[in-house]
Amino acid sequence: MIKAARTQHDDAHNTNFVSTSALAAHLGMTRQNVARLEAEGVFSRNGAGYRQDECRLRYIAHLRAERTRSPRTEAETEYQQQKAHWLALRIASISANTSRWRSTAASLTPWREYL
Repeated sequence: MIKAARTQHDDAHNTNFVSTSALAAHLGMTRQNVARLEAEGVFSRNGAGYRQDECRLRYIAHLRAERTRSPRTEAETEYQQQKAHWLALRIASISANTSRWRSTAASLTPWREYL
């Protein structure tokens, strides 16, 4: 069985091709952002326009990749680690003070009747 070659006309009917403005509206961004992402290689366009579904999926993958590489993510992780360390030290300090208070109170118990 021989398959017929697909033409650009066939693709336009089988796939949802959209203009720059329509893709920008769909993704909630400006046309300039779409152009920038195309220049970065996130989106690709042919004569019929952008494939909306493909661009949406590639944009989501791009956002996920950016999130894992973000310096803010690293800073947030470092902050959370430092905060957890500080909290552990604070709990240890409170626990040590409570233990000292209990031992002091226990040693004063025999003298309680004279106070």
